[in-house]
Amino acid sequence: MPSYVAARTSDIELQALLETRSSAFGTARAEYPLLMRLRQLVPFEHFAISGLNYEGFGIGKGVFLASNLPVEAIEAYLERRLVERDPVARRLSPDNPVTSCHDLSAEELSSPEGVEIYGFCKLYGIAPRTSFALCHENRMYGAATFTRQTPFSEDERLILLAVARQAHDQLSNEQLAAMNQHLGLTQGERVSLQAICDGLSVEEAADRLGYTPETVQSYLKTVMRKLGVNNRAHVVAEAFRRHLVH
Repeated sequence: MPSYVAARTSDIELQALLETRSSAFGTARAEYPLLMRLRQLVPFEHFAISGLNYEGFGIGKGVFLASNLPVEAIEAYLERRLVERDPVARRLSPDNPVTSCHDLSAEELSSPEGVEIYGFCKLYGIAPRTSFALCHENRMYGAATFTRQTPFSEDERLILLAVARQAHDQLSNEQLAAMNQHLGLTQGERVSLQAICDGLSVEEAADRLGYTPETVQSYLKTVMRKLGVNNRAHVVAEAFRRHLVH
């Protein structure tokens, strides 16, 4: 974990999990407009957009931003930790950003893991899956999965990945906004933080905002406490990581 990551994130993490649970693993977004338009371009059966570009909430951590998979299937997949044995999930990486059940070798399909996953998908009526890695700077933070009995063509895969990235950005920004709201930053704290992230000194920020330097410094100390960091560099890094500033 990077050294600047906040040490005290329990409330934020709890909020993220509660947000996910409250939407029944993203099924509240089963008819997300962007994905419904995608379905008209590239027919598919089930889909799942998972992971969050936030430390500790990547692929396999239980964050499903949107999905029309049966909730019981997602719960069973997470409870049994199938991501650790799933041949499709294990193949996925920044160096191998797309993989499919249709791409698995006969050896992989007949392995104990392959047989287990095949049985799982058959039990819940899940067609063969094609998954795309969602990455940033060689770090995989999420995945988009689409199911269909027949393989997707190369052109279809390009369309699926492009729209999945856009959908994930939209959905994760909504999630991050909910998490940031949970922080409870005041207006003064937000504008002081923005000024510092714009590269201003405390004195310059005070001049821009019409505050005294002592007031800006006080706001920043409160922001640092809420973010669980202890210096200016860390608060700037954390603010950008959490999308608190623009």
